[in-house]
Amino acid sequence: MRHPTQAEPSLEQRTIAAHRLYLAALMRVEALEALEALEAAGHIAIDLSDRDRGAILLEHRGRFQDLTDLVDELGYVPKGFAKRSEIDLERAPAREATAQWGGPRPQPQARAGARAAPTVRSA
Repeated sequence: MRHPTQAEPSLEQRTIAAHRLYLAALMRVEALEALEALEAAGHIAIDLSDRDRGAILLEHRGRFQDLTDLVDELGYVPKGFAKRSEIDLERAPAREATAQWGGPRPQPQARAGARAAPTVRSA
């Protein structure tokens, strides 16, 4: 419960906060997809139930819908949205703790707009 003298966050502040939650959920989905790709290639085995996988995907979908609704209500995309690097820095202590017990470490993801390096072939 908020203290009576504290003002409720503005719609813009709630939208920015919703974006942070959405971005964190998106990064969890991407990490899951990377782990599943490693599992499919036979490099690792993941002990994650279908229920847990579904919960990660459902959270992402829900966070996206919340963000979309707030942006629609606001009427514009506010400045101040978080960047992946900021979220990644916040998650770093948890990754380090995971690494200490030998669990999988998330692999860096290629940026969506990055161009693939051309292959070099000799004649």
